[in-house]
Amino acid sequence: MNQNLTTDRQTFATHLECSITGERYEADQLHGLSRAGRPLLVRYDLDAVRSAISRDTIEARPTDLWRWRELLPVRQTANIVSLGEIETPLVPLTKSGGPNVLVKDEGRLPTGSFKARGLVMAVAMAKELGVKKIAMPTNGNAGAALAAYATRCGIETIVFCPDDTPEINVREIAMQGARVWRVNGLIDDCGAIVGKGAAEGRWFDFSTLKEPYRIEGKKTMGLELAAQFGWKLPDAIFYPTGGGTGLIGMWKAFDEAREARLDRLGAPQDVRGAGQWLRTDRPRVRGGRGACRALGGCKHRRGGHPRAEGGRRLPDSPRGPRERRPGAGGRRSCDPKGRRSRGEAGRPAIVPRRWCDARGLSSGAEHRAGRRRRQGRSFQLRDRLEISDA
Repeated sequence: MNQNLTTDRQTFATHLECSITGERYEADQLHGLSRAGRPLLVRYDLDAVRSAISRDTIEARPTDLWRWRELLPVRQTANIVSLGEIETPLVPLTKSGGPNVLVKDEGRLPTGSFKARGLVMAVAMAKELGVKKIAMPTNGNAGAALAAYATRCGIETIVFCPDDTPEINVREIAMQGARVWRVNGLIDDCGAIVGKGAAEGRWFDFSTLKEPYRIEGKKTMGLELAAQFGWKLPDAIFYPTGGGTGLIGMWKAFDEAREARLDRLGAPQDVRGAGQWLRTDRPRVRGGRGACRALGGCKHRRGGHPRAEGGRRLPDSPRGPRERRPGAGGRRSCDPKGRRSRGEAGRPAIVPRRWCDARGLSSGAEHRAGRRRRQGRSFQLRDRLEISDA
């Protein structure tokens, strides 16, 4: 049996704080957004971490997501939820990328995507905090991961999808145990239904960045990268930004590993940062859908524009089911990380029109026209899909 899942270990989480105002919130209580309407971040006693563990201790443990227990928020071992989250491998792209380009293969995780990282942590904390019913808007992968982990620990799950979500994704979510509703609208219309239901006390809202613990699960990507590179980070990281949870989480991991300043790690004395977990500057971070996405599709693209304050939806987002995105609630958290790392959060590649046409994606002009035609239409639930054990 994996000792990371059975051995009692202390977590050093002390409180939560607003990512914008710094206002503090009690740990071990159920929270959504801060009073300022912004994501909450879990904070840890990093001095205590330095006294309690060493890098050698971490490296001696089985290499899975739960090896980082002291830097994760789950306090009770009994509340860990797991489907076997491995440390995903780094795969070299020797033909197409050369000897120095590596891909972290997140498809090895349960449910086949990196969404499992964040949602395993969020569901484990929901279990620890006594949540019985949760809901989420999704285009596919996140809903499947949520359903798998929530079903694992007996939490009732309702998932809302745009009506053009691929059938294979809708059926996967239902097979994992969630109740799935197709919505006659876009992903942010699904989010509006979830938000209204949460306000009425029907369920807890598990939308991106509206609960604080998905970031903590995504943070393990950054910790794994550090360990896999021998605690010397790569020069640059290209990351499929999406809602920004993973980008925020990785940057948080790099900050916490550096600030812990563990003195007993045995780091070489002839490099910068000796005595710390990390021995180099942070990497450049570039976001986007897989480092590039269809023109206009990245919702962090106009982060520096004053009209984009708060991360509202861009009007020219393509209509493809994998490219349509809600407003970027974490935009203000993502953009400074891209700029401070000398990279850019959400900088899109310019993709030719023929590329979009070949994949059934509309251009920005076509999408705006479609949005105008739909103005005034009320959005409603289209149908529900459930798959029983029988």
